[in-house]
Amino acid sequence: VNNNLRCYDLAMELSSSIIEALPRNYAEQ
Repeated sequence: VNNNLRCYDLAMELSSSIIEALPRNYAEQ
């Protein structure tokens, strides 16, 4: 369970950083 929780935390961090990066990519185009 602890391992799954860590994977979930990493996935949430990754998706939130991707969401933050998207507007920058659109602005550069």
